[in-house]
Amino acid sequence: MAEHKTGGIPVSEIPTVECFLCQRQIKFGRGVYKGRIVQAWGITICQTCESGNHDGIFPRSHPRLLDHMKSNGIEIRRNKKGLIDIPQ
Repeated sequence: MAEHKTGGIPVSEIPTVECFLCQRQIKFGRGVYKGRIVQAWGITICQTCESGNHDGIFPRSHPRLLDHMKSNGIEIRRNKKGLIDIPQ
């Protein structure tokens, strides 16, 4: 059986990165981007985590993010709901 290709590239050859929030591996490179880099935080998040947190990230659900932000001197800004907005 032939290997599935995306844009002429075998899926197995597409680089992956870890989503910082859910820690799953996501395809990220060579024209396939299943997430995005949040430059202000220095992390990559997957599309699933971004869409699931479209109104903000519940801090207690992601203590690793809070630790990362604190240790890197990143200001933790909460919205009116008390959630952390994901910067564009």
